[in-house]
Amino acid sequence: MTTSRCELLHAKMGRFVERRYGILEFVTNFQRCVNFLRDNEEELDFRSLYGSPVLQTQFPELEKSSALNYTKEIFLCFRDALKRSVRITIVECNKLDDRTVYVTQNCLRFESFGIPCVHILVVLVQLDIGCLPENIVLER
Repeated sequence: MTTSRCELLHAKMGRFVERRYGILEFVTNFQRCVNFLRDNEEELDFRSLYGSPVLQTQFPELEKSSALNYTKEIFLCFRDALKRSVRITIVECNKLDDRTVYVTQNCLRFESFGIPCVHILVVLVQLDIGCLPENIVLER
């Protein structure tokens, strides 16, 4: 995933920066590239604020909460994972003094992609949680 992100950034930079540039031209065009990327990010944020997606799962509160917290692109990935969560079973539940640990097979999707995997979602669904907890919504 990291390699593809680097390649994507390199391709976008290639539209603004060339090898033959001197330092001044490089800095000027690099700044243009950064501005372009920021504008693109702001446009995605703007598009995510308007329009409500059609809810498609049997967990409308959780689905709606994700639509409010994520961009449309990330929301669609989240919704696909939410649909798959009904096929996952919690194997074990250990209640400790200050927390409860749910045991499922760990896929590290949250650590890799920044959105909850089906294993996290199955716990949210099992606990009938209708709003995404703040600790699983990463800052952009």
